[in-house]
Amino acid sequence: MKSILLKISGIAFLCFFLLTLPVSANTSGQLSNLIKFIPPSTPDTSFSSSSSENQVYISDFQSFLVEWNGKMNWSFSTQQIEMYNLTLENGLLKKYQTIPGYLTLDITDMKSFCLEVGDALGLTSRQSERFASAADFDLRKAKISSHSPVLLPESDSYQESSTLQGGESQSAPYAHGKIVYMCIIVDFTVKSTLPDGKSLLWTPEDRSDALNDAYNGMWQIQNQAPDGATMEKEPTLYQWMNPITITGSNPGRVESSMNENGWMEQAIIQMGFPDGSYDGTFDGWASDDFARAVEDENNADSVVIVYMTHDGQGGYAAVNRGYADKVVISYWGLNSNYNPPRFFESVLNSYEHEIVHTYGAVDEYETPYQQTTCGVKSKWAVSFMKEMYTSTNAYNCPNPPEKSIMKDVYDTTNIQQSARNFIGWGDFDVDGILDPDDVPPDGNGGSSIGVFRSGEWILDYGIDGTVNRRLNYGLPTDKPVVGDFNNDRATDIGVFRSGEWILDYGTDGTVNRRLNYGLPTDKPVVCDFNNDRATDIGVFRSGEWILDYGIDGTVNRRLNYGLPTDKPVVGDFNNDGTTDIGVFRSGEWILDYGIDGTVNRRLNYGLPTDTPLTGKWI
Repeated sequence: MKSILLKISGIAFLCFFLLTLPVSANTSGQLSNLIKFIPPSTPDTSFSSSSSENQVYISDFQSFLVEWNGKMNWSFSTQQIEMYNLTLENGLLKKYQTIPGYLTLDITDMKSFCLEVGDALGLTSRQSERFASAADFDLRKAKISSHSPVLLPESDSYQESSTLQGGESQSAPYAHGKIVYMCIIVDFTVKSTLPDGKSLLWTPEDRSDALNDAYNGMWQIQNQAPDGATMEKEPTLYQWMNPITITGSNPGRVESSMNENGWMEQAIIQMGFPDGSYDGTFDGWASDDFARAVEDENNADSVVIVYMTHDGQGGYAAVNRGYADKVVISYWGLNSNYNPPRFFESVLNSYEHEIVHTYGAVDEYETPYQQTTCGVKSKWAVSFMKEMYTSTNAYNCPNPPEKSIMKDVYDTTNIQQSARNFIGWGDFDVDGILDPDDVPPDGNGGSSIGVFRSGEWILDYGIDGTVNRRLNYGLPTDKPVVGDFNNDRATDIGVFRSGEWILDYGTDGTVNRRLNYGLPTDKPVVCDFNNDRATDIGVFRSGEWILDYGIDGTVNRRLNYGLPTDKPVVGDFNNDGTTDIGVFRSGEWILDYGIDGTVNRRLNYGLPTDTPLTGKWI
């Protein structure tokens, strides 16, 4: 029998819980080190809007002046720079020197700070505004770059998400149901460069600050979820009681950090969860055992492991490496393009951004990597989201992109629709059911019927015998075709006339496209023949299927299946979510489930003179 969480103390804002599991004594005992985090107050909804503050640490103000003197063409001499630096150190900068004994400046908002500096330098109002805007933009761009694009696993450890049902492939397959976040504080024995005056180890204040940011970032995700995702408004966040110390330095976002021998797995082993200790599967991934134990104990639908490091290695997600989905967030972000480097504090947006990655969202900001560009599919989303959707809000999309947590990490908490689609918050067929709960999610939400009579389309939307619409489109001798020909998720109509496809994208009687594909005696067929969630066309000619996957007039495949006198049929006949073909021959249905020419089923249904029909009738 599964145990329940027992509350021992509710003092202050940390509550301790004793966890026991029906596993080995070692594993069960180690879970008692979990602490449930209770925030000091409910997050302010203003977090969901863009923040004006742009925080950074500046450890060498004179270098900062030299840099912007060159960028803004102020033409100050070296002597003038030195004089201004000395003057400002004895005046304006003192209020920003928050660490006793160090000259490091803690700038809470770059733009406001630069306006003050510009005034002290005697710049004109226009010069100060240009300086402040440029420095603010430069820092925001640097902060975005501190969140590295998701790294594809090396081939020997790559595990692409593939399943939708129950999340068997990943601990965080999509953002639905109860989610448990596990925060692990990590220290390294060899320290990274840190801002002057900052502790090399986690301090109680830093831990509290990081956990509050993490909770607020998780809160943003769960409070943007649609009702159909059935997510709790208050996140469930646990912290491992004591920091885990890893020998060596943090190598950052590289495969050696994330694979079976990396420091992330070593941390889990130190916590008392060796590989196979819970799930009995010795596959090299200790984090799988930990994630499954936590998931079972909490009756959770998803588990995300969050590693918190006390350095400037930035943030990144480690997905598709074993079952457990993981993210790493450094306490400081770092832009090493400057000398000395510029540091800035991680904020709630950092946690939100990386966690949304674990559910399948792709980056949308400008990088050298193909995976952040407009139109890409997500390799980290699960089926069917990874097949149905492409990125539509990336920096280089033709329509002006909206503010998004996947593009404007430090400017907004908004999860834009493009990311929502990947993480299970989309409704591909617009039937009111979110994709993970809709099988199949790319259906039409319930078919309608109609007849084509002498060039007129007579449509019945409710399958109740009512004529809801009449539309003239085509000639009496044409053959009608139906499909989503422009991939906008809406049904289109068309006619096949003597080898020419004449398509109407809006079902409004307008000819939107003409395409020659086939002979006058061919029989047109329409379906998703290559299972890429886009409509394809083809013709059935004397027993041969001649298929065009891109509706571009190209013959992509030829397959012999049937006799010249057969009538072609298409559909998902074995309910596996992929297209099948078949022929109707004198009342017999002869079906090929894999489009490979194999007869998988024969069924007598109908008379020789009947016309075969396929569809979603219920």
